[in-house]
Amino acid sequence: MIRWLRARRAAWSGESDRDFHDAIFASHDHDAFSPAYTGNITIRRFADLAAPFIQGCNLVIDVGCGLGEITCELARRYPETRFLGVDHSEAGISGARRNAERLELPNTAFEVHDMEQFTTREDVDLVTMFDSFHHLLDPRAFIVRMGKSTERFLLIEPQGDWRGSWARDLDFDWLAQDLEKIRARLAYGVAEASPPSATQRGPSSSPTQSEHEDADRRGEPVENRYDIETLEKMFDGYGLRIRGTISGLDEYPPEPSLDTPTRRDFGELAYQLYRSVDDRLHETGLDLHAKHLVIYAEAGAEAERREPRGELPSGRHGGELRGAYDVEYLGYDGPAEGPPGATFSASVRLHNRSFRVWSSDDATHPDLVSYHWLDKGRRVVVEDGARSPLPRSVPPGEEVDVALRITTPEPPGTYILAIDLVQEGRTWFRDAGSPTLDIPYRVTG
Repeated sequence: MIRWLRARRAAWSGESDRDFHDAIFASHDHDAFSPAYTGNITIRRFADLAAPFIQGCNLVIDVGCGLGEITCELARRYPETRFLGVDHSEAGISGARRNAERLELPNTAFEVHDMEQFTTREDVDLVTMFDSFHHLLDPRAFIVRMGKSTERFLLIEPQGDWRGSWARDLDFDWLAQDLEKIRARLAYGVAEASPPSATQRGPSSSPTQSEHEDADRRGEPVENRYDIETLEKMFDGYGLRIRGTISGLDEYPPEPSLDTPTRRDFGELAYQLYRSVDDRLHETGLDLHAKHLVIYAEAGAEAERREPRGELPSGRHGGELRGAYDVEYLGYDGPAEGPPGATFSASVRLHNRSFRVWSSDDATHPDLVSYHWLDKGRRVVVEDGARSPLPRSVPPGEEVDVALRITTPEPPGTYILAIDLVQEGRTWFRDAGSPTLDIPYRVTG
């Protein structure tokens, strides 16, 4: 069975994938090259891993470049190399050109092209794809087509299987989350002021859950995942060298582009830690368990096959490190069904497990209780529920009962009422790592 043809049997298309990424890229407005931005870890680490293959190149084409953040990072490291970034998203290419102008990179160019049809008559020293190969509808055809212009490919891809599942055996996204908890507590203790401007959330490689939900309303992304065996079959005639990396964060702390002195310091610290852990895992042979693979393919070269070594410890990361948005839900009192479009009363009991005082009286960033409505497949039907204030300030370690007013969705059916807290202007507690309280609910006809 040719697993990589899975996309042809799905309802995916190049147009829907383009619309999806247009919606995501159009909302990005951040300095991707500041260590204060959480996504800068991915940008720098992917560039680090690509660097040994860039040296000595005259022309590198980055296919599916998106906002061109990694392309630009490589271009400023290698000013003698010419970089061409291509993507089918006009919003992505517009952002890439802005990034190149900001960094004053004369050795870059960005063009809009259909990745399923793109070709070039120039001799290309290396074709790179960073978290974009899995968006191709027909990856084997792409390899054959681009193989007429180049003998070398470099991909950094999420590891998974033909069903589209990610391999998360070795996932270190929690490292950035826990460092942010330490940083936030330090900033809270020294009363570090935050800039008044709103921040945008979004990694350079993989959209967050909320971004996926927003963009899903406009398009459907092509989401293939490949294991090593499938990649070897696709690159028939090429010698592959593969290593793993924990970089390529999927889960981001709240306000990932917040720019403060402590954010810059801790951003640099996080980058150094991810680099160190990557190297250590590679030395011990555990890196091939990581969720991203670095795949170098060279036509006619001898393959360097490595097998994963060692056993991963059982269980997941789970420490007692307190963050600013840690909450425990102790109970819910309310109905489990009701008519469509109706408003009902309920209550929820909360335990403040964070290090800070929750308050609804803050004029700028109040803490409030709200909810989301999800369908049976956990797709968001209503993202922003009505806000309910806390009855009083809640210090760390204390519990509180909160009265809620909740409005049901219009279409009858089976739903999930997901109770959540929000610090207005900053983050949903869900997005900061605290799971919602999920209540099965039936909207009657």
